[in-house]
Amino acid sequence: MGRLPGKSIRRRVGKKIKEKLKLQFLVFICLMVALFMVILQFYDEIRTWIDGLIIAYGLMAVFLISLASDSTPQLIGADVPILAGIALGFPALLTLVVAIFASGLATILNYHIGLKYGAASFHKSYGPEDYNKLIRRL
Repeated sequence: MGRLPGKSIRRRVGKKIKEKLKLQFLVFICLMVALFMVILQFYDEIRTWIDGLIIAYGLMAVFLISLASDSTPQLIGADVPILAGIALGFPALLTLVVAIFASGLATILNYHIGLKYGAASFHKSYGPEDYNKLIRRL
């Protein structure tokens, strides 16, 4: 009795999926490193731009910058708008509460985006069989 052809096909498909996932992960890491390098290169200009936004729009800018910085993986965190807001004369406790609220909202928002689009995107890209196989492994 020889091997069933279905098993070898599944192994080849499994290898293709692993290779595709590895490539996607490598591209993602390269993009994150490139984004990190760009932000590192222009950090002073970005910080000056953030200070200008906070001067113009106040605590709303602290909220929006904290929300955006915690929603995306990049170098500038919520500490920059907090420090800029406090340095510009906003009440320290209020500035901190606004930034913490924005960070919490960003976390919840990212979680729900991942729930809605993460699994659906994987399911669409790799098909229901591979998706179910992955879910069973977890």
